Amino acid sequence: MDITVLWRFDAALQQMDAEEFLRELGRYVTLRHLVHGPGFALGQRRQGTPEVVAEIGKQIGFSMEGLSAVELEVAGSGSEPVTSTAIRSQIEAGQVVEAARGLSRPPTVSGTVVEGEKLGRTLGFPTANLDADERVAIPADGVYAAWAELHPFTAAAVRHPAAVSVGSHPTFDGRKRVVEAYLLDFDGDLYGQPLRLHFVSRLRGQERFDSIDALIHQMGRDVEKVRTVLGVRERAAVE
Repeated sequence: MDITVLWRFDAALQQMDAEEFLRELGRYVTLRHLVHGPGFALGQRRQGTPEVVAEIGKQIGFSMEGLSAVELEVAGSGSEPVTSTAIRSQIEAGQVVEAARGLSRPPTVSGTVVEGEKLGRTLGFPTANLDADERVAIPADGVYAAWAELHPFTAAAVRHPAAVSVGSHPTFDGRKRVVEAYLLDFDGDLYGQPLRLHFVSRLRGQERFDSIDALIHQMGRDVEKVRTVLGVRERAAVE
């Protein structure tokens, strides 16, 4: 099912009762078995409780299954349930390592590479600027060690180590928040191509530097730390 259809349903769900929503959904997918977690409800005013939806399922041909909450052990505080709300909050706070525990994988952001201000290129670190959907959870402003996946969701998918910056270029008095990735040891044109970023670790928060030289120096340190975090070595120069 295309992600744009899912977003349309997310908005439409607020206006439909449970049966209207499920019958509309049936135009796009063949629903045979619906699995839900704790606190599940859908439709206008959340009137589609598991009991209500199960009755609708008998009419239009799908079964229901409820699952218990998944819990993770947290050092010093016992266990806590894994929820999408908690994971989104962790991502938006820059806690990508913690979010990865609940997801069982690093959190990701996908989009198309678009032309940016080319600030990275002038500093010696050309970046791929991602046109990411603002409705998805974007990590907090800062610099991250990540894997940049080219040709995502295809058999040709390949990953490159990357230093990812999320923020508004405070050293240059920027105002627009951007997601941009510097792919280590990569040389190629990515404009117009899909890119998926897998956030592994937050290296530092967003900073404003007193000089361009100070910024460049810190960027060099960030790249070296990315290599350490991801366990990759610098590609040898080809003579």
